[in-house]
Parts: sequence; structure tokens; C-alpha cells
Amino acid sequence: MDKSKEGKREVNEDLVELKLKAEQLNQRFSPWVFVVSKWNGESFVTEPQELVEKKSEGKEAPSKSERSGKKS
Repeated sequence: MDKSKEGKREVNEDLVELKLKAEQLNQRFSPWVFVVSKWNGESFVTEPQELVEKKSEGKEAPSKSERSGKKS
């Protein structure tokens, strides 16, 4: 067997093992109920508009050196 097929077989075995472990954990924890406070739950979710800044009018985008913090 060549190395590429052997590597793929190992990856597939790892995936099967991980899937089995996930199923075992799901069975173990499925009867549980988890309660998360509102403020804590909200910290898990970020709105897309919070991830970007609006471009200022009349101001050009910073140059690559300005973005990286390097001085020219």
C-alpha cells in the first residue's frame, strides 16, 4: 500500500474514532439540562455588524505599512 492510501486510512480511522466518542458523549450528556445566564449567553454571539467598522467619509484606507504598525 502506498503512503497516500495509508495516510487516508489513518485519517478515516481517526474520524470514525472521533465520531464514536462524540456519540458516547452525546448519550452521556443528553439527559442533562444546561442553564446559561442571559449575559453569559449573549457573550457567545457576536452580531456581524459588530465585527467591522464603517468607513469614514473623506478618509482613505490606511496603507499596508500603517496597518502593520511599521514606520516608513
